[in-house]
Amino acid sequence: MPSCELCGGDDAPILRRRTRVTATIDAAFEIRCCAHCGLLFQSPRFAPQFYRAYYGQVYRHLLAQEQQPFDSHVEDQIARGEALLESLAQILPRPGRMLDLGCGAGGMMHAFRRRGWNVVGVDPDSLAAAHARDALGLTVQTMDAEEMRLAPGAFDLILIAGSLEHVHDIARVLAQCHKAGAEDSLLLLEAHGLGQAEYLGAIGHNHRRLLTANSLALAMLRHGWTPQFITDAPLSGPTRPGSTFALGRRTERLGPGPMEAAIGLGIRDTPEAMAAWLDRHGIG
Repeated sequence: MPSCELCGGDDAPILRRRTRVTATIDAAFEIRCCAHCGLLFQSPRFAPQFYRAYYGQVYRHLLAQEQQPFDSHVEDQIARGEALLESLAQILPRPGRMLDLGCGAGGMMHAFRRRGWNVVGVDPDSLAAAHARDALGLTVQTMDAEEMRLAPGAFDLILIAGSLEHVHDIARVLAQCHKAGAEDSLLLLEAHGLGQAEYLGAIGHNHRRLLTANSLALAMLRHGWTPQFITDAPLSGPTRPGSTFALGRRTERLGPGPMEAAIGLGIRDTPEAMAAWLDRHGIG
């Protein structure tokens, strides 16, 4: 029985037995839900080297249907960044240092830079990262999020727009983010896996976990961030329906204690509730 990567629990009933690879190909990868914290996750998984090749060679074709990031995709990223800035105008600090983890072609970073932010990005897609550097003049590291090289206390805002559901090691990534966050910094997470699954009618193979409002809150609490708000309002505009956003503020309270306290208060999903949700939304 696989253990939950969020709480370590070893009771995780199977909710689905297949994931979607392409429009015509499914894979026999089970989707489980932790009985303790409610995290929905894939088990087994493709190996990390598969996803290095996938994001380096295949993923951009699904987005752009061509080798280079296409203009409308980059323009959508920029528009999403502008919408996010407008939505959070009363919450975000004045322009400072921002990390975009999973930045793709750099459009959201570009929007923040135009508003005075000093921006840095990380993405495993070499061509998308090259576009961000060459076409937009942005500073982007081409690597897996787990391998980020970041100075302690370097950022006032860390943005992970959808990518936290794709990374191989969520604990390592969030530990890196906590280390790189300045005192009182903010972490903004967007979860899109369940929204995409509802659209496709199936769970995509590259979503290693599917985050809900509850699991976003628990992940933040486990790794040193105090949730400020969680919402399914379209903070980054209308082009990614079904997303859930969570904003957290950095704290020194690391470890499972805050997360377990929240679970004790009922802030968690259950296998029964998640199975019913998948059924209700037609996700096979």
